[in-house]
Amino acid sequence: MSNPWDRRQELGNLRAFLETIKTVLIQPKAFFDSIAVPGSLGSPFLFMIFWTILVMGGYLAFKRIYAIFFNQGFPPAHVVGLLFLLFPLLIILLITPFVHLFVIMFRGKGGFKGTFNICAY
Repeated sequence: MSNPWDRRQELGNLRAFLETIKTVLIQPKAFFDSIAVPGSLGSPFLFMIFWTILVMGGYLAFKRIYAIFFNQGFPPAHVVGLLFLLFPLLIILLITPFVHLFVIMFRGKGGFKGTFNICAY
């Protein structure tokens, strides 16, 4: 099995994104075994950015619908937008090193790049 996100050129961005999510949910062991650890960090980070933008779009749509039906506001979009854009950086700076400590404690394989890939996907 190969990682669909790494085949973006062949599948297209949206299809590769959906296939990656499907594979992570249905066949997680096969997916995470297929991740190329020596590869660059750019592909997993791009997946995380793509996911963040999608979630942000969903939030803005939900906010609009909620305001129409309930006539109540959510936090300002620029505040929430800033939080969503900072989320990938928080993953890199906080969560990945913390998770990697557990990988080291339990003698996991793949080094920091492997841990980063897992957290990004």
